[in-house]
Amino acid sequence: MFFRKRGNSIEERRKKSLDYSVKDASFHAAMVGFGESFFSAFAVFLKATNLQLALLGSLPLAIGSVLQLSSEKLLNFFGSRKKFVAISVLLQALTYIPIMLVFLFSSLTVYHIIFFVSLYFIFGMIASTAWTSWMGELVSQDERGYYFSKRNSIAGFISFFSLLIAGFVLQRFVGDQATQFKGFVIIFALALLFRLISLAYLLRKYEPVYRKTQDVDNGFINFLYKAKERDYGILILFLCFMNFTVFI
Repeated sequence: MFFRKRGNSIEERRKKSLDYSVKDASFHAAMVGFGESFFSAFAVFLKATNLQLALLGSLPLAIGSVLQLSSEKLLNFFGSRKKFVAISVLLQALTYIPIMLVFLFSSLTVYHIIFFVSLYFIFGMIASTAWTSWMGELVSQDERGYYFSKRNSIAGFISFFSLLIAGFVLQRFVGDQATQFKGFVIIFALALLFRLISLAYLLRKYEPVYRKTQDVDNGFINFLYKAKERDYGILILFLCFMNFTVFI
């Protein structure tokens, strides 16, 4: 009598991985709603100046964007997209610990939070290229539109309601500084928990074999030089200038 193994084929593992990715996105969205969305509010609670708020809103994203240029080298060092993304996600989650405790620092608390929020975005952004490459192999071209619209819709819905719930929690801790601080600790602790849960689902995803690339003609300087000759190059430059203007 023969027994057929279940769940071991590549196609079955791929489909399960897509389901895990939706759950990963859901808990990531909850993390954003409870944590990332309230970084500026926490800085206001720490009595940040207008200049400090401007730095908090721009510097972490700018540093993270620049360091994305090193993603390929880091990916080749790790040799695995899954390992690279998982380590980055874990480090991002752990940044919530010093962010929560920055209120207890004796001085320069706002600049400390700018530093730790910068680390948060750096760890989150440097792995995005590897994650995109990974998902590009898991989602077939003919199902990408439906899959990512479904995934992003669920994540957006959860992020919105997480934001509302976190705001409600903060409203329940109105009072002196110590009381308000407890409210921020609760929502940031929940953000940390949700990111760790998303990491657990991410680790369950199947990763196709990663092959290192040897693209000697695809450097950043070469891209800028040839951008005007390619439609996607013009589009990327347009988006860069538009976002630059919006953030100013």
